[in-house]
Amino acid sequence: MKLLRLMSQIIKNRTRKKEMLPDIYIFNPTCEMAIANGTKAWQPNKMLCRFEEDLALLPAYMAKKTDWVIVKKLPSDFFIKQLRKQGFQLPQLLLVADMLSKETVDTPKGKLNPWGWSPALYHKFKEWGDSFCGQFKKSVMRNWNPILKELYSRETALKVLSLLDEQFPDLQINCFLPKVCSSEQEINTQIDIHHNIILKAPWSSSGRGIQTLSGKIDRSVLQWSKGVLRQQKALMVEPLLNKSLDYAYQFEVKNRKATFLDKSWFFTDKKGKYQGNWLSCPKYIVDSDEYALIKSYDEKIIPALSSILTEIFGNSYEGYLGVDAMVFRNKRGVLSLHPCVEINVRCNMGILAMELDKQFGSEFNAMRIVRKGFELESDYEVIKKIDLTEQTPESQFYAELVKFDLEE
Repeated sequence: MKLLRLMSQIIKNRTRKKEMLPDIYIFNPTCEMAIANGTKAWQPNKMLCRFEEDLALLPAYMAKKTDWVIVKKLPSDFFIKQLRKQGFQLPQLLLVADMLSKETVDTPKGKLNPWGWSPALYHKFKEWGDSFCGQFKKSVMRNWNPILKELYSRETALKVLSLLDEQFPDLQINCFLPKVCSSEQEINTQIDIHHNIILKAPWSSSGRGIQTLSGKIDRSVLQWSKGVLRQQKALMVEPLLNKSLDYAYQFEVKNRKATFLDKSWFFTDKKGKYQGNWLSCPKYIVDSDEYALIKSYDEKIIPALSSILTEIFGNSYEGYLGVDAMVFRNKRGVLSLHPCVEINVRCNMGILAMELDKQFGSEFNAMRIVRKGFELESDYEVIKKIDLTEQTPESQFYAELVKFDLEE
């Protein structure tokens, strides 16, 4: 009997130790650009380095207290105290400069949870390889798989959209299917057909690698296009649609299956540049015609996406997938659905917003990413806000929680 109790206690202790192993978080939203480059030593340009450094704390809002979040610079004691006043306690913060210390390298760890994956990311953590324990050792993400490069390409979103077109002919997806162009001549053909178009690099970080054209291609866009064609061998070209509402379907790929989590809702400026996410579906959307259209397709679109994403990603990827979508008005002025504009093969601001809603949803209704010196457009008055990342004299970007006055 004593032996059974002893064995039971040993098993409990082992289980407790496994549960306490820290998962590792790092904010690297430029992973697609790193994949396009392909080299292990790739680094983003100066501005994007600043972006990653300034917002490095964001994964902390998704991590457990025992997890590690890697940052280049620690926030001040004052900022940490301000977060505690809001009821939030930071997880463990690890400086980049301390990543290769013997104690850090030798400490047993749970799993690696980067914002996104790339060869450069794996190279950064190569010294930690044997310290990861448990299921991560068996994960398909344990090592870089060249197949991932194709999954991260915007051509994967085209593949998904084509399959949806077969299942939902009433959406007339074929009218706005992107074309893969490999020459200036092919691009000009698409301009002749649609007049107003969007050019997208196959691999680029969210909101970047995109150019909008009306009519003839100008010199600056031509030079940009030639650069993308030279480096990535192709450009995605699609008609510019009259957008009415942005949202995303959020999935998680786990155990070879893509499971739907929820929809997220984001907003942009007049040029379509990302500004932020609603923490949950705001009241002004719920009663709209756009929302009614989305809801009318949910029972069909979501299972279809889950099945397609499982088929494409299930055997080669684990983690979040954010499928950006939109409601737009067609040429006849009728509201229509675009169910797959982009696929973010990584964590994304929609996932973060969902986590923030659990913690702060009773006090705030949106989160925003702000670049200093660039005033954000808004149709709503800001009632109150708090910073999610610290503003310092050196920082150029910061994230904030906001409460907008949405009452009519």
